[in-house]
Amino acid sequence: MVFCLGVALGEETPPARKVVYLTFDDGPCNSTLKLLEILREEGVPATFFLIGNELQNHPEAVRAIVEDGHAIGGHSYYHQRSLMQTPDGFRREMARFNRALWEVLGFPLEVRLFRFPFGSSNTTAEVRHYASEAGYLWIDWNASNYDTDKKVNSKADQMLAAAIRTSRNKDEVVMLMHENRGRTRDMLPALIQYYRNNGYEFDVLTADMDYIIPGVKMGLPAKP
Repeated sequence: MVFCLGVALGEETPPARKVVYLTFDDGPCNSTLKLLEILREEGVPATFFLIGNELQNHPEAVRAIVEDGHAIGGHSYYHQRSLMQTPDGFRREMARFNRALWEVLGFPLEVRLFRFPFGSSNTTAEVRHYASEAGYLWIDWNASNYDTDKKVNSKADQMLAAAIRTSRNKDEVVMLMHENRGRTRDMLPALIQYYRNNGYEFDVLTADMDYIIPGVKMGLPAKP
């Protein structure tokens, strides 16, 4: 497999379908259960990129994510850029993450889906390559509701407009959101309805994906 600018090349893209992957970073948190209620009411799945040192603070939320059929991805243990700059740092962070997840769930759950804190551009090509060689699929996003942007996140309708604008004309949307943002929950039903009205399916990300989503920086697991 060939890597260039953090993206695995040489994979064939399958025929286009209109699908959106709702992804939520930086959980679990106090409001995760409220977010899960919305997803349950809407009947759509999502992918949660969780922080390891928060897992034991919100065990009920973690278990509910799994029980509701959503996908879990690793988002490091401490969510610190400095700890993800070397292969050893990545390995230690994910080992701690997986141990913490096992302790909360009571059974081993192999997590090979990963999102770098602050995105893949905040680590090194060496670490990205190591993650793929170690069997992880790492992935960024190609759309966002800008819920961490102070100029946008003061109003739910502004975040909704940002999400729609950044995903327009894309058949496959990986939407970046954060579950600890109250107005993200406020705008979520309207965003889901927008995608339904425009013929999108909802799906979860998995480490078994075998192609690069257009416009998304991601690295596939190395093949044996």
